[in-house]
Amino acid sequence: MTTIEGCQPVDTTNTESIQVRSTEGGAAQLSPAFWVAIAAAVLQVTAISSDFYAVGESGSVADAWFGIPHTADLILGSALVTLVLAGLTAAARSPMRGRNVGLVIGVIGLLATAQLVYRMVLPPFGGCLTFVDCTAARQPVELLPGIWFGLVGCLGATLGGFGHAVSQRARSTSASFWVADEQAGLTPALATSAVAAMVAFVVGYAGFGFYVVAMGDSEPTEWSGWLASPHTSSLILVLALATVALVWAAARGRSPMAASAVGSTIAVLGFAAATRILYRIVVPPFYSGRPDGVFAEGAEIQLTAWVALVAAVVWLGAGIAQVMMQRDEVAHEADAAVGGTA
Repeated sequence: MTTIEGCQPVDTTNTESIQVRSTEGGAAQLSPAFWVAIAAAVLQVTAISSDFYAVGESGSVADAWFGIPHTADLILGSALVTLVLAGLTAAARSPMRGRNVGLVIGVIGLLATAQLVYRMVLPPFGGCLTFVDCTAARQPVELLPGIWFGLVGCLGATLGGFGHAVSQRARSTSASFWVADEQAGLTPALATSAVAAMVAFVVGYAGFGFYVVAMGDSEPTEWSGWLASPHTSSLILVLALATVALVWAAARGRSPMAASAVGSTIAVLGFAAATRILYRIVVPPFYSGRPDGVFAEGAEIQLTAWVALVAAVVWLGAGIAQVMMQRDEVAHEADAAVGGTA
């Protein structure tokens, strides 16, 4: 039996069951560097809704969300990770040790910083802000204050995260694991959901053609889901990774949720993915930039788009199947218990 200062006693003889829960909660667990990262996260969220670019002689403007969508998603992800980990750390419920919390925040912040700097040096515009005649010659691009605010936010998240990782408070903050009493293990339904989630992303958004589109008088061009619908692709990626993480935790007997709750959560994630993919099949993200505003381009939906949709439906169905099987198992156990007492 070992006692760690500020924590409950830990039985070090059983390494499989060690769960350290700090008894100190609140802001005391957040180092000054962590507060810098939190302030930077707020600035990141504010920045992505600000104007980032002014393009060409007309001065057409674009914010991060529509101008550089993948970069905006990464900046938003960096901010959300910082804020969520800050809340968990303050509540003494962090799933990682303090040092690892800081490293995760710092690494994601660094990736966001690098991506944003890249898009400051090489803005993604030809003569357009969307998919309209993007083969046109590049026009002058002016960087507006919003992009500089975003850069400051990303740098703050990076420095704050790494600063917290080397702080004394981070070294003294232990992990606290949520482990449900009821564990499902790796059931066929859960395994199917993980595979279907990865198929939905890889086939639909990891480089395969999703649309074939003719821009004006040009030859038809194949567009991947990753480039044509960036926010959708980022969403599907996050949902797929969340599903795989839940299945992995259940397979290791470390799920933070009961077996039926895992299935319900996966079903919700699959439903969100399926509806979003279906929306982008019905409403492709292309339009005409002609002055008359006519929607002239027609998008041909490729087979991979339908495969991604079917995979998402299977993903949803696997989650529902997990819930139903768990309910049947509980009902069977209850009937057996009643029969045993009769």
